[in-house]
Amino acid sequence: MADGTPAPQSALKQIAFGSVSGVVGKLFEYPFDTVKVRLQSQTAQSQQYTSTLDCFRRTVKSDGYRGLYRGLSAPLWGAMVENAMLFVAFAKAQELVRTVRGQDAAPVGETRVVDIMLAGSMSGAATSFVLTPVELVKCRLQVQTSQSPMALPKAATATGSRRMHTAAMQQPGVFALISQIHKTDGLRGFWRGQVSTLCRESGGSLCWFSIYELMLRSLRPSGTTKQMNSQTDMLMSGAAAGVGYNTLFFPFDTIKSRMQTSQARTSFADVVKEVYARNGMRGYFKGWGVTVCRAAPSNALIFWVYETLCKHYM
Repeated sequence: MADGTPAPQSALKQIAFGSVSGVVGKLFEYPFDTVKVRLQSQTAQSQQYTSTLDCFRRTVKSDGYRGLYRGLSAPLWGAMVENAMLFVAFAKAQELVRTVRGQDAAPVGETRVVDIMLAGSMSGAATSFVLTPVELVKCRLQVQTSQSPMALPKAATATGSRRMHTAAMQQPGVFALISQIHKTDGLRGFWRGQVSTLCRESGGSLCWFSIYELMLRSLRPSGTTKQMNSQTDMLMSGAAAGVGYNTLFFPFDTIKSRMQTSQARTSFADVVKEVYARNGMRGYFKGWGVTVCRAAPSNALIFWVYETLCKHYM
């Protein structure tokens, strides 16, 4: 993947392979992501969960196992678009970096690590503008419970039109929530948290692609190409890339989740100050444990599926 840029006619295959790998990874990781977002979105006034395990148990008790997959449809499509765009943008960014350096479009030998880092950062920055609205809807849906303040009241019944119980609340679906966001905040509202997403994705993708490629190189004999790496090498490298990405840039994800699930319109700087004032540095890593637990296998699957499809069908 990073050893050479596929030919332009391979772009459609890249899109397809990226989409498939994104769906596989998302289906595996989504329950963990729901728990993470609920932990990140807690404030001092709405402290519902005492730990990761407590959040998991209470979610299942309140909404069943389906509650762990609440709001899956939007991020599933988002994962397809994200991964397809990420891999294609990475290949195009590599091509651009080589052109700027005055090198040939087709690299001789391995791509330089610094070029991988630049291309990764560029691809992440481009992808962030697609990810922000998708994650906004995802996060809003994930934090909904039967007692959620984001739930919408059902139509009053003839037998109790003035009796408003929390049980008589219904959560808006994807399209209702999209309409609600547009009505409340306009088109700009879908990009709430864009600064955090941009920081997370540009820096995170730099780490993601770089760690994956560096580990692949360390696991094969010196002077050989990626064809010498085994499937186990790909899985291990993908897992390492996922853990690195989700550790180094996790604070930006926490800030983004807080901004996107807050009913008040808060700025990036305001959330940074608020989290630190209440929880110190630990506050930026709330939900990190469950994230790393799913990041390793999920990202291992994403890279393995993508590389395997490329190997057999490119």
